[in-house]
Amino acid sequence: METKKNDFKKYLIPTALLASLLIGYKYYKYQWGWKHLVIFSSKSLLSNLENSELQCFKNSETLPSFLESLKTLPEQVFNKYCLNVIYSKETTSTQTILENHFENVSQGILYVADIQRQGIGRSGNWVSNNGCLMFSFKFECSAKIALPVQMMLPLGIVGAIEKIAADKGIEIPSLKAKWPNDVYLNEKKLSGILVNSKSNGKLMQMTIGIGINISNKSPFINLNEVYPNIFSKGEVLKEFISEFSSLVNDTENPGWEKRLTDQYKAKWLHYMKVATLSRDNKPCTIIDINHEGTIIARDQTGTFHKIQARDDIIFS
Repeated sequence: METKKNDFKKYLIPTALLASLLIGYKYYKYQWGWKHLVIFSSKSLLSNLENSELQCFKNSETLPSFLESLKTLPEQVFNKYCLNVIYSKETTSTQTILENHFENVSQGILYVADIQRQGIGRSGNWVSNNGCLMFSFKFECSAKIALPVQMMLPLGIVGAIEKIAADKGIEIPSLKAKWPNDVYLNEKKLSGILVNSKSNGKLMQMTIGIGINISNKSPFINLNEVYPNIFSKGEVLKEFISEFSSLVNDTENPGWEKRLTDQYKAKWLHYMKVATLSRDNKPCTIIDINHEGTIIARDQTGTFHKIQARDDIIFS
């Protein structure tokens, strides 16, 4: 009988310890261990999170510390781009969640995540590395600037990084826009952009997703590896919103089309470079781009070609 009691105690203590750990974990997870922080201007927006993966969320009135710099944006800019913020330590895809659960929100919502498990890219889904600034936001504009926006986005990223570097007395001549939707540093991909659009009469509603390598590890190039201790996620995000907003606002002024194309050509990785036309494997020289992002290339016979799709041209 004594042996059975000892055996019972031997198994009871570890079992009780395991049970307490599980209960403690569950309590931690649902009381303090939020994965998703939401800062919404209206509590009615919380209903958009129903039936989404963002079940373990905390409703807050304050931004995470690394996003505090967003408050220094002009009020009109802040309200247009980041009046409502979702921040996740880990999520599936910022792009997918804004697309699927915030269809009724045309702008004024920003979603930032540290890690994405099902990030969307041209070659399929991917798992992100911590240290990459990843965010999606809603944007609404007139149909006439929907295509120019695709040029403004990489220019906004380039401008943001250059602004932060310039404040430290640093120039980054190798920072370039790669048509149609990437940014390169030292001829390696630093940032990618994804745009999902739908028409709403005379307006275009976009969900824009961006990833920028700030401090994520090799094999990816990142800003802080090349320029140590200069860049932070929050500062790059704030400056991007500021730069992009300025480019969008400039479309209300005469002559904006030429200013946009001039800015793009000044930062374009392949401007006046040799490439190959995909359909007939002919070499060509990239000589111009219009404000809607159409490339003008000239082949060796002097014939001009308009390039509108990524697959129509192969860059050297």
